[in-house]
Amino acid sequence: MARRKYTKRSDYWKKFEKNFQYPNNPYESLAGQSDNFEPKLVGDSFYDYTAEAYSRGGGTGGTTDNRRNSIAIQPKLYGYNNIRGGLLPFQYALDGVNVREAIELCQKAYCNVAIFRNSIDMMADFANSALYLEGGTEKSRRFINSWFKRIGIWGLKDQFFREYYRSGNIFLFTVDGKFKADEFAKIRNLGLVAQTNKIPIKYILLNPFDVVAQRTTAFQVRFFSKLLSEYEIERLKDPKNEEDKELFDALPPKVKKRIRENSWTPSGVTVPLDPAKLRYA
Repeated sequence: MARRKYTKRSDYWKKFEKNFQYPNNPYESLAGQSDNFEPKLVGDSFYDYTAEAYSRGGGTGGTTDNRRNSIAIQPKLYGYNNIRGGLLPFQYALDGVNVREAIELCQKAYCNVAIFRNSIDMMADFANSALYLEGGTEKSRRFINSWFKRIGIWGLKDQFFREYYRSGNIFLFTVDGKFKADEFAKIRNLGLVAQTNKIPIKYILLNPFDVVAQRTTAFQVRFFSKLLSEYEIERLKDPKNEEDKELFDALPPKVKKRIRENSWTPSGVTVPLDPAKLRYA
């Protein structure tokens, strides 16, 4: 059977033929041209560049002595605007000044932000250390240590430092106890100087959210008030136990009248705190 003839259609196979000659180099014809040959572009140029000098003074040439920094001469508009736009934690009212909103934010951050709570708890734990007494007699030190146990000094310090690092406002209200005549004489025999026969037997840490500073004309003495919430007012209006009755009887007449007549604001009723029994930091 005869083989069918195959015709190669590609020019690649021509170079394998015997009489094949490579074409002339197209660049050889360009080398023989004259040096004054210039290329020609078709259409308009896409890029035009013009070198020009720019003068800030508006003139052409000359020196630049008239240049100046206008910000150093003209007053700045709205100076310290970033500081003026800041917020203050104080809220002013007719009855006094309070920082309730700032303290509420700190308390919410303590309850909801874990790293904030852990940092405060760690600082409070490191700050709450044991107390050691120096000086005095053995009987006087024994009396002070017994008094520490009576007021619960360890738990009191823990509450103090925790609130100190959380809101920075500490209000301690003291409850005094009285000594008898013979007991008061024994205290003086121990070397302890006491002006009265009263001694604090309990310290109550008030919630700084409920404390309001009263406005006064004197700068040396500060007066604070306790803000009673609606729940506390309802308990005092309808006492549930003997403690509620005693607390209601100890209130000022004006406060008791407002509680009986239901004449209080939505924020509550303010009760003045005795400056002699209040300790704050």
